[in-house]
Amino acid sequence: MEDVKWLLKKWGFSMLILLIAVIAGVICWGKLHTEEKKVAEEVWEPLVEIEDSETVTKEENDTETSTESAYWFIPQSSDCLITEEEKAQLQDMALEAAGQAKEVYEMEKQDAMVTIFEVNGDGMIGAVTFIYREDKLQTYYVGIGWQEGGIPEIRDTLVSDVEEINLTEKGYFIYAYKEMIAHGSMRQYWRIKPLSDECRKLTEKYIAGLSYVNYNVLVTNWDSSNVEDILMPCMFEDIYSIDRGENLITENRMIPAEIYENIMTTYFPVSVEQLRKKCGYDENSDSYPYEMIYASPYPPFGEVIDYKYNKDGTITLIVDGVWPDYNSDFAFRNKIVVQPFEDGTFKYLSNSIEQKELELPPIARTKG
Repeated sequence: MEDVKWLLKKWGFSMLILLIAVIAGVICWGKLHTEEKKVAEEVWEPLVEIEDSETVTKEENDTETSTESAYWFIPQSSDCLITEEEKAQLQDMALEAAGQAKEVYEMEKQDAMVTIFEVNGDGMIGAVTFIYREDKLQTYYVGIGWQEGGIPEIRDTLVSDVEEINLTEKGYFIYAYKEMIAHGSMRQYWRIKPLSDECRKLTEKYIAGLSYVNYNVLVTNWDSSNVEDILMPCMFEDIYSIDRGENLITENRMIPAEIYENIMTTYFPVSVEQLRKKCGYDENSDSYPYEMIYASPYPPFGEVIDYKYNKDGTITLIVDGVWPDYNSDFAFRNKIVVQPFEDGTFKYLSNSIEQKELELPPIARTKG
């Protein structure tokens, strides 16, 4: 699942059409969610009452429909391109569809089966089938690998009980197994409703490489006046990867000052003097110490959900912190200002953050 998460965080939505099918399956599993069932019943009951009522006349019904239509505010054209026969066909089709949706509104118990295909970075294909049957929810996983010559073969299968599922308003499908996957996340997820192309592009360029838990760039309020507060040796590894597009490799766990200072002064409003004061500069070797970032379990990640191109050439990014392992796609919200340059680099100018559904990750402390 980790490969799939990485692909989705990078917004590779080649399988999006297949993933949308989850929405239909989730609706069928509404029996598992008491609150959703209650809401659905409240919506359906008035419709039944109106349909069965013998006191509503045709004239009263026409008046009510015309004044309470969801589209009453849309201007009506005096000319209609649709023939009367076509209108009748469309109305019949709508009535038929409504009849089919009746069971969904009533949330009657019913079996459901939905399959999602995931393409992993190593070429493996996984088919995850969600099954709701006999008041139980499971997944059946089929892993497909490749023989020599490009012949597909089944590598493994797995049946797992699902503890809970959640389809958020923003479009995340988050689910948890009853038994936690060894060395895995507490919850698995897909983004069903895609971000706009521009939001995905901005996320990949400016946000995807940053961490909420290893240093303080995203979890504190800062600008050029207090930028020293976020300077930590460990942050260089991620900033180097953003700049070079590759992992940092060092000799004797030291980084030449020329490389360190060039990259950090490009991406943050800091001076060489501030870096040497806060990031462990060694004058004898003219270098900075390499401080490795260790993986944190179940970290949140950010995604750009809105943006503004400012007149001064900067971009204001509105970023939501997504924390699937804690069942949230709106854990906190950042407002980040960046200054892009013609050579493709950019500078983070400021960050502010608000707590939303979850508490902020703790502020990282400099070792020693």
